[in-house]
Amino acid sequence: MNGLDVLLSKVTIFKKLTQDEILQLVPFLSQKDYPEDSIIFDEGTYGSELFIVASGEVAAFIKLPDGSLREVARFTTGDFFGDMAIFENDVRSATCIAQTDCRLLSLTASNFFTIINSHPSAAIKIMYDMLTVISQRLMKTGSFLTEMIQWGEAARKRSIIDEFTGIYNRSYFEDTITLKMTQEKPFCLIMVDLDYFRKINDQYSHDVGDRAILAIVDVLKNTFRENDALCRYGGDEFAVIFDGNDVAHAHKLAEKARQNVNAIDCRHLGMDNFKLSLSMGIAAFPTFDRDSIRAKADEALYSAKERGRNCVVIAQ
Repeated sequence: MNGLDVLLSKVTIFKKLTQDEILQLVPFLSQKDYPEDSIIFDEGTYGSELFIVASGEVAAFIKLPDGSLREVARFTTGDFFGDMAIFENDVRSATCIAQTDCRLLSLTASNFFTIINSHPSAAIKIMYDMLTVISQRLMKTGSFLTEMIQWGEAARKRSIIDEFTGIYNRSYFEDTITLKMTQEKPFCLIMVDLDYFRKINDQYSHDVGDRAILAIVDVLKNTFRENDALCRYGGDEFAVIFDGNDVAHAHKLAEKARQNVNAIDCRHLGMDNFKLSLSMGIAAFPTFDRDSIRAKADEALYSAKERGRNCVVIAQ
């Protein structure tokens, strides 16, 4: 390993060492070569080695919730990584992959503690600079974690929000009513259907149908309360999870929404001589139990359609 002492003198954590102290370290280091794209270690595996880049380039990646890899650090000649394996017998926090053909120097935990016992003066200098670098990395990690939290929140929203309308989706609906029934929290389930939606698409266009959907959503959002969950159940079907089992109040708001939809000027949506309307069915929990409430709300909705549509029916 000719010139190893010169390389070590350029490594951040060894810069404070004298020439003699650097030479004392040489026997404790081993040399390893890694071809491009080879994995040096995997996230989640145990390790007990610190690595120093003698030549080449190494990148560290973490696995995101969606299974993809995100690069979080890059190491070039003179940099070290895998340092936490020296201090903690724990799993690796990232996957490190050679980005080019690499030559790495390895320092095992056992050899590091031998250096501490045999050469304490050099060990103190190494540990001081190592902790300085680790602190700087943790500061960068803090901003990255903030970014990851924001990314996770955005991903969570994408998983429960209907992209087109901006209201909750079917998945959120299923999870929420299941949770409410499990916790025995009272609610009213209001099933909502836009009348003659197929006719709108066929007679006018799908673009006009989309505008009608958005107009309906706007009315529902402005009619129901903030603590009521408005969900898109299907193409032209919606569900409102009304907080509490006050059926009379739920019916009052549903009727208000129906009237407000009737009042929409369809000419602004691209339809002449057309009136939008809703059919709705309401069922309350725990008046109807978890095994029957959805069926009862659907029955009330179908009853509204059988009565000529454009009305609200409470399940009996």
